[in-house]
Amino acid sequence: MILVVDGRKFYVSKTYLSYQSRYFANLFSEASKDSGRSEMELKDVNPEDLQYYLDILYGGNGIDVNGILVIAKMYNTPLVLHKCEEFLIEKSELELRKKLELAGKYGLDELKKLCLDRIITKEDILSVLPENINKMDHESMAEILKKTLALI
Repeated sequence: MILVVDGRKFYVSKTYLSYQSRYFANLFSEASKDSGRSEMELKDVNPEDLQYYLDILYGGNGIDVNGILVIAKMYNTPLVLHKCEEFLIEKSELELRKKLELAGKYGLDELKKLCLDRIITKEDILSVLPENINKMDHESMAEILKKTLALI
């Protein structure tokens, strides 16, 4: 199957992609009704992010974790979400605030726990609070409130 994004073509295995993503399984199932269709256009996707997503899915190392997470969540691909979480835990040098934000936004529970465990001091608490506190997920905010109260 050929996926087309903004005129750029991506050659993929329908079987593998369907196995990894319920979104693609449903999409390809619908496309099979048009039996002669070998190309499918995807909208609302950045082609570079899709390239990173496919790279991760097929065993490579992506570069833009945030872009990959957007697509992995959009296309419901647990394997890619897990690989991104592993990267963020083991190799990423992103600041703690950004990691905690990504963990909350994409349901990366292991990363969230690790980030929250690293918050020990008042300075740590201040460093992870976003400018707009309403954007933080409720679970993280509750844990930070508990840590704040423990310091009083």
